[in-house]
Amino acid sequence: MKISIQFCEPCGYRPRAEAVGKRLRELTGADIELVHGHGGVFEVTLDGALKFSKKKTGRFPEDAEIDALAKG
Repeated sequence: MKISIQFCEPCGYRPRAEAVGKRLRELTGADIELVHGHGGVFEVTLDGALKFSKKKTGRFPEDAEIDALAKG
């Protein structure tokens, strides 16, 4: 499983991306790729498929959503 989190560096989303990445790594054992972005982006992809987008939802993922992402 390949997990990637793209986050807006200028917006200060790095700590949240690191926290989500840590939780996903603990739940899946997968390597997490953090990708710098801009424009308010915070997106989580699994094996190349977009699973969560802050731009679409208008918010960050909640713990239950992160747990569900870990299950694929």
